[in-house]
Amino acid sequence: MHSYAQQSDFTCPQCGRAFAAELWLIVDAGARPDLIERARTHDLHAVACPACGPLGRVDAPLLLYLPGHDPARGQPPLIFSPAQQTSADEDQAQANGLLAELAQRLGDAWQEDWLAQVAVVRRDLLPAALSDDPAAALRELLNAENETENETEDEELPPAMAAALLSLVETLVAEGATIQSQEDLEAALAARPDLQARLEAALQEAMDAETPPDDPPGSCAASGRGNEDPAGLPDLLNRFLAAETWDESQRLVEEHPELLREEADALFTAALVENAANPDAVQMLTVHRDLLRRGRAAGIARAFAEQVLGADGLAAAARQGLAPEAFLAQPQLPPALREVLAALAAEGVEIHSQEDLDAALASRPALRARLAQGTDAQSGAGMEIPPAVQPLIAELGQLTRRTDMPRRIGICRQALALVDRSAHPRLWAALQGELANGYGQSLQGDRAENIERAIEGYGQALQVMTRQA
Repeated sequence: MHSYAQQSDFTCPQCGRAFAAELWLIVDAGARPDLIERARTHDLHAVACPACGPLGRVDAPLLLYLPGHDPARGQPPLIFSPAQQTSADEDQAQANGLLAELAQRLGDAWQEDWLAQVAVVRRDLLPAALSDDPAAALRELLNAENETENETEDEELPPAMAAALLSLVETLVAEGATIQSQEDLEAALAARPDLQARLEAALQEAMDAETPPDDPPGSCAASGRGNEDPAGLPDLLNRFLAAETWDESQRLVEEHPELLREEADALFTAALVENAANPDAVQMLTVHRDLLRRGRAAGIARAFAEQVLGADGLAAAARQGLAPEAFLAQPQLPPALREVLAALAAEGVEIHSQEDLDAALASRPALRARLAQGTDAQSGAGMEIPPAVQPLIAELGQLTRRTDMPRRIGICRQALALVDRSAHPRLWAALQGELANGYGQSLQGDRAENIERAIEGYGQALQVMTRQA
């Protein structure tokens, strides 16, 4: 069976009754059309108490496998719908895990080229994505949006611009993308810089055709087309706001220092006025504007290091007498080594070099054994590692910085999806421990939630690494 459900335990908040429910995470549309219908009605992750009735919906990811998809009509073979309260890194990790699970269930029927055709669809847009003709559904949506804009603004795109946009959208749909909103289009273009450049060239040509010859260079019609930045400052700011990680944002600012100019600050001010009624948009714009202002005053590296570290990280950097960017660049010590160094420090032993450590452990066989055991667990030494997992284990050893923790979390989740606990219990437990370490050291996401997830991972590992074992 290709579909996959996770059994989860719940306690009814009304009557206190404990019960189990199935949460479908992978659905084979060919074998389970009933589950596809439930996905259309947003009922797939609904939970109901046997005594009290519906309790609500669980926020969980969903991977849909469409074996009878028709590429000519814009239907992809795979649709991933992320959970609604997760970060981009968590979405990527969950998608990787579910794709690996589906590949294992399909066996020889799995095709690697499907990975390039996965459509990512918001949960509220699934009904349109599951229609018999996604391209037609897209056109209806675009027409409806245009009608709404015309009613409120009495404006419409020039014909040349509309034609260029529709042509590009149809190209994306034919390649398996699902474009149901402006956000979907921006995400698809971010992954296809060649199409992004093509669209910009077409729109620029259309704008030139629409602009009267006597428009002055500083007019609204000519804005964003200066010789210094052909892509346009507004476009760069949109890419800056859409970046999924602060590392990606920092690279963009380093490549385009014009983002630090006062012109960018003026565009932020205009956007804040325009979105004054949207608190979430105001907060997001303010954080990004202040980050660029700090970069202008203190330098790009310092500004982004301060943003990533937060108050706790900055305090830790100050205790070590390090600049935020230097503190952030420090490699993270393996957990086993941190424990051994802490035990030695408790005895008053100072370690300043590898030679100091070797000398201290020579007379402490218990600590030496603890370090060796922890190092073996992290590297997988002495364990049988499935071939598909070996590259992931090797990559884990290269990710040692604090900013690498989201990637470590994603790799651990991807590896756990490939490891059978009953066949490889030690490896499974070691990966659970590494996943917990990643959450415990992560600088992204809510700190309290990260700690809870770390505790959960350690608890999973301790199911195998018992005192008796």
